[in-house]
Amino acid sequence: MRALFGACINDEFAALTIETSCADYGAKRFLLRMSDIALGPTILVDNYDAERVRPCHYRGLPIYAYEDIHLMAASVALDYFVPQGKVIDLGAGAGALSLRLADAGYDVTAFDYAADNFRLHGQVPFVCADLNDDFASSIAPQSLDAVVAVEIVEHLENPRNLVRQAMLALKPGGYLFMTTPNVDSCFSLLSQLRYGHPDLFTEQCYRSDGHITPVSAWLLRHAVAEVGMETVFCRSFGEHAPGWWKYRAAMWLLRRFVGDKELAAGSTVGLLARKPLTA
Repeated sequence: MRALFGACINDEFAALTIETSCADYGAKRFLLRMSDIALGPTILVDNYDAERVRPCHYRGLPIYAYEDIHLMAASVALDYFVPQGKVIDLGAGAGALSLRLADAGYDVTAFDYAADNFRLHGQVPFVCADLNDDFASSIAPQSLDAVVAVEIVEHLENPRNLVRQAMLALKPGGYLFMTTPNVDSCFSLLSQLRYGHPDLFTEQCYRSDGHITPVSAWLLRHAVAEVGMETVFCRSFGEHAPGWWKYRAAMWLLRRFVGDKELAAGSTVGLLARKPLTA
C-alpha cells in the first residue's frame, strides 16, 4: 500500500493523517479508527477535597506535597531570589507555597490548571493555565525574577515545555527552581526492579495524583542546558519511609554500586537553574 504524508479528506474522515489510497478497504478502516481517537493532552488533576485529610498545612492551607519540599523551596528563595522579587508559583494547588513566599516578601502570582483548588482568590493573584501549553504568553517577556515549579513536572506531558516557557518569562539572571519525585534514588530503583515502576508512579498515583511522567535528574539537567540556562545545583533531599527490613538491606547494598550516592539518597530531587545575564 502506497502511503505519503498528507491529508486524506472524504465524507467519513477529515483530519491530517497519512494519505493512502482510500479505496483500499483496509486503509479506510484504519483511518476511521484513527478518526475516533480523542487526541488531547493527558491531564489528571488532584482536585481539592475539603474532607480529605492532609497531614501538613501552612496557615490553614493544605500542602499537596511533603512539607520539607515547601521548606526547601522557601530556603532556596531566601538564599538566591532577589528580595521582594516577582515570582510565579506553577501548579500552586491550594496556595500554601504561594502564601509562604508572599509572607517572605515576594510578589507572587499563582498558576494552576484547576482554579477551584486555589484557596486564596482575592488575596494572591491567580492565573488559570494549562502548563502543557504556552502559559508564558500571559506574562510580559523577561519580567520575572524567579519561577517555582514544585512537584509539578511529573504531572506534565512535556517537562521541557515548562523550562522553555520559564526561559521566556525570566529576566536575565532570573532563577528556575523545580522539584520532582526522585526516580534516581535507591528506593525508587528497587521499586522499578520489584514492581516495574519508580516510587510514586503506581497506578494509584497515576489516577489519583496525576503522576504521569517520571522525570530523572539527567532529564532536568539536559532540559535547562538546552535552553541555555546554567544549573546552580541538582541534588536530592528528604527521606523515604523506612519500609520492610529486606528492602532496607537491599538499599544498603545498592548504595555501594551507584555512582552518585548523594543523588541516590533522597526521596525528592531539586534543581535550581539560572538564566544567563547576557540572555
